[in-house]
Amino acid sequence: FIINGPLTDRIGGRKTILISAIGSALANFAMGLVVYSGTPDIVPWLVACYAVNMYFQSFGAVSIVKVNAAWFHLRERGTFGGIFGILISLGIYFAFDWGNLIVKNAPVEMVFFVTMTLLLILAAIDFFMVFDTPGDTGHRDFDTGDASSGDHGPALSALAVGKRMMRNPVIVTIALIEFCSGF
Repeated sequence: FIINGPLTDRIGGRKTILISAIGSALANFAMGLVVYSGTPDIVPWLVACYAVNMYFQSFGAVSIVKVNAAWFHLRERGTFGGIFGILISLGIYFAFDWGNLIVKNAPVEMVFFVTMTLLLILAAIDFFMVFDTPGDTGHRDFDTGDASSGDHGPALSALAVGKRMMRNPVIVTIALIEFCSGF
């Protein structure tokens, strides 16, 4: 979050959702190739590919939060946070249950190639259906009631945003909690 949050703020949620989906798809493709190749020293390669995959997945999570922030008022975000949590749980279900089904009925590398294919399909859907703000779709933008309300100044650099975040005790506490829960 410390790296991807400012980066997503700079690039935009829609673009980073697409980058995340395509990056994760490429990481899954690489894992599939590693398994398919029969490399005897497979573990270091899978660890590296998996780390890249996890980076892009976490980048995608920040991107979703960024896009939702422009579309939903502050008082609505708890509901959508719950929905997001359900989607994460569904992802775990698909990874373990459906992944297990694929591994039992097809060559092992197919679990990665199927995942890659689904990610690319969803990236294509996102390209046409995900937008940063209501204004990007012809709707009226509105005040979401969050900390950015009324802030019409120039965009800060990623370094300036990072410094601001590190000086905020609430953000630092949340970052430490997220590190521990993710770890």
